[in-house]
Amino acid sequence: SLPKTMLFWLLVAAISGQCYGGTSLPLPPKLRINPNGVSISGISSGADFTVQFHVAHSSMFMGVGVFAGEPYHCAVTRFPNDTKPPNPILYDHCKNHPQWVVLQTLVDYTYDVAHKKLIDDPVHLKKQKVYLYHGLQDHCYLNGSIKKTRDYYRHFVDSDSQILFSDSIPSLHCMPTTNYGTKCGVRGWPHGIEQCGYEGSSTALRHIYGDLVAPSTNATTNMSNLFAFNQVPFYTKQYPGLDERGWIYVPTKCNPNYAHNHHKCRMHVFLHGCGMCYKARPTPGHGEFGLTYVQHAGFNEWAEKNDIVIVYPQMQPWGTTAQEKGCCWDSYGQTGADYCLKSARQVTTLHNILMHIMSG
Repeated sequence: SLPKTMLFWLLVAAISGQCYGGTSLPLPPKLRINPNGVSISGISSGADFTVQFHVAHSSMFMGVGVFAGEPYHCAVTRFPNDTKPPNPILYDHCKNHPQWVVLQTLVDYTYDVAHKKLIDDPVHLKKQKVYLYHGLQDHCYLNGSIKKTRDYYRHFVDSDSQILFSDSIPSLHCMPTTNYGTKCGVRGWPHGIEQCGYEGSSTALRHIYGDLVAPSTNATTNMSNLFAFNQVPFYTKQYPGLDERGWIYVPTKCNPNYAHNHHKCRMHVFLHGCGMCYKARPTPGHGEFGLTYVQHAGFNEWAEKNDIVIVYPQMQPWGTTAQEKGCCWDSYGQTGADYCLKSARQVTTLHNILMHIMSG
């Protein structure tokens, strides 16, 4: 039976008429997922949140991809050499002043909250693969900030060989692709995705999972395997800021109705950044951002060929702050001091979604 909180939000959804295309959204499918084959990645605020969720629930994962993201619990931590007022949002020392960041402080915090059972024991990070990306022309997150994230993970993994850091592509702050998006290093529409002759998504997947079978060069998303699903039943009692719909790509052989579905598939979660959610309008005159990332980030083609389910949770514009209105994931503690712990409302909601999908 569904928990009371999930029943509450189902009722809210029914009363408010939250629907897609005139039809109430279904719950995400329950799939046969290999629990030893789950990974997560994200870009920008989604990368910040990816690190938070990955560390908080490290026992769930085998690897992580960070497309320009901060170290765990960084934005709200005050360091000895900070020279600005204690407002992490206004100047964001982790992005703009990485030289102030004292990693040992963040590592100590991680061990402290783990000891209190507020997150998983970071021992689960020891064998994991870590991929990081930073564009040469990314001035939103200075290169030193991503190096801090790399060095944070170095404290926990067994070997530097588990970490792959790509910082030689001349892109802006973006998801780099082989042939979709604006010209590499050039601002334009769509925001945050650039054709750089380098595919960040597949590079991350190959680093995390090892040898994967490459799709054909002209492969595209099989839209019949892409499904919208209802995120509302998984909300915490305090609204977490997520859209009523998320998206999931289920490869043919992972579909429960596939006649020869006798094995467990792997699963990867990808989190969008600010202004990159389904309902975002990041550039005036271009309408909603829509399925730009869901269709074109490059994950689905590799997923289809290698039986990897891809989950695309979605935030939506909400709240009163610029970050909330921009459908950012919370990396500044705006939803509470526990924003990066298991108890946080966005962490809990995402965990609820993933546990449901993995329960087939």
